[in-house]
Formats: sequence, C-alpha cells, structure tokens
Amino acid sequence: MKSLFNNYLRLLKTPDFFLLMLVIFVGQLATAFLILSLIVSVFLQTKSNFGISGIVLSVTVPGLMLMALAGLFADIFDRRKVIIFANIAIALVVLLILVSLKIVAVSIPLSFLYFAGNTFFLPASQAASGQIVKKRDLLSANSLFVFIFSAGILMGFFVAAIIHFLFGNFPTLIICEILLIIAVIFSIFLPALPPRKSKKYSIAGTILDIYKTFAYIFLKKSVWFSFIIFTLMQAILAFGVTLAPGFFDEVVGIGIEKSPIFIFPLIGIGVALGTFFVQMPHISESRYSALGIGFMGVGCLVLGFIIKSGQFGGLVLLLPLA
Repeated sequence: MKSLFNNYLRLLKTPDFFLLMLVIFVGQLATAFLILSLIVSVFLQTKSNFGISGIVLSVTVPGLMLMALAGLFADIFDRRKVIIFANIAIALVVLLILVSLKIVAVSIPLSFLYFAGNTFFLPASQAASGQIVKKRDLLSANSLFVFIFSAGILMGFFVAAIIHFLFGNFPTLIICEILLIIAVIFSIFLPALPPRKSKKYSIAGTILDIYKTFAYIFLKKSVWFSFIIFTLMQAILAFGVTLAPGFFDEVVGIGIEKSPIFIFPLIGIGVALGTFFVQMPHISESRYSALGIGFMGVGCLVLGFIIKSGQFGGLVLLLPLA
C-alpha cells in the first residue's frame, strides 16, 4: 500500500501529468455542477420525473452513440488539441444554458450537446495520461485517472449541493462556467500529445482495431458478464436519479432545492468506505459487487415496506437510503 501511494505521489510530481489530472478534476467538478443545476431547474419547472428522464438520457446517450467515434478522434488527432476543443465547446454550451435556463425544451438538447463534447474529452484525456508517463507507470497512471475522474464528480456533487443550498441555481451554473474556463486555460499549457503511429498506421486499421476490441469484449464471457453487470448498475442508478426529485418532494417532504444536501454526503461516505475496503487483497472484487448490490436491494425493500406501512415519514425514510 505504501509503495503504491509513493508511486502515485511520484507521478503527480511530474508537471505535465499533474496538469492533466488538474484539467480532468476541474472538468468533472464542472460536470457535476451542471448535472445538479439542470436536474433542479427542470424539476422546478415541470414538477415531473419525466422531465428528469430527459436530463438522464442526455447524460448517457451521447456516450453510447459517440464513444467509438471519440476514441477514433483520440487515435488520429493530437490529444491536447482534442482536449482544448472539447473544453471550449462545452464551456460555450454552458454559456447558452445560462441564457436559456428557464426554457426546458432548450436545456435538454443543450445538455445533450454538453455530454457529446464531454464524450470526446474523456478518451483523449485517458490516452494522454498514458502517453505522458513512462511505460512502466501505465497501470498507476490509469488508476490515478479513474480515481481523479471519480473524485472530481463526487466532490463536485458534494460542493454543488452546498452551494445550491446556500445560493441557488444560477450561481451554481456561474461557478460551473468559471470552472470550465479554468479547465480551458490549464489545457492550453499541456504539451503536444500527437498519437504514436506505427509505420503501418491507417484510419481503416484504427477502425478495425476498435471493432476487434468490441468483438473481444463480447466474445470473452468474463468480460461481457462484468460489462453487463456494470451496465445494469448504471441503469439502476439512472432509474434512481429519475425518481429521486419526486420522491423527496412528495414522499419525504423535502424540496428539490434542499434534498441534494442530504444525498451526496452519503454517497461520499460510501465511496470513501469502498476505496478503503477495495485495497484488501484477500477479498475478491466479485464479493464486493455482490455486497453492494445486496445492500442496495435490501435498502430498497425496507424502504418499500416502510412507505407501504404508512407508519413513518419525513427524514426517517432516509435511513434505508443511507
């Protein structure tokens, strides 16, 4: 554990790698601010979970539709340029969202455009993280990328919930725009990151490699099984996010402006515990997955029984969610 931590620390002392991690962290902070602001804004205007489903779809669909194309861009063009272009594009989208925040029919398509741009940012930044470091540090660099990416999202939700609780929706979006401008500025100082091309390189060959990767995923049972489990977990989370605003507003009795402050600290605690326990090598990852799914199932079951009984209400309903 100590040697792993020292390895991470050594990587972060590399200026270019640290700057890239900073760009990723700030960008994901901004993404969390935007998601929270859009969910609150759409629910306040529609009072409908159906409106929230539009936001959830705008977050997930671009990744499914464009990830292969985004990966191709990262393999063809300079990753630094892709990162800069993606950050500028999504910063402009947030500016448009600020102008049209009260128009739901505009906010959802703009959200789709934001996450389309973010889809191009992710593979370019991940490829860049492996390109900046030496070959022996690739595993550690990838691990740090995942950690920084997740930490940015989670901390963003936590901080955004507090800011939204204290100051409201519009200032939260303003901070989102400021964070994206900072990400653009940091991106400009990254070194040139042209893809490493072999002598036999061709666009057709790159597309074929992407096809082979997907074919490998779906032909290798252990891989596609994990992929399906992960996809189903994301579907459950998306279902929960869609229902959460209406649940807190109508069942718990806490308005959408205040409910995030009760949700995201619990998520942060869960991630912190997960990060601690996953370092224990004597427990398999499959057991952790089973425990996580089991806890979610039992929590939902208990919550259903409590609501059905009608004996309890208000903040007591948060205990099974915790």
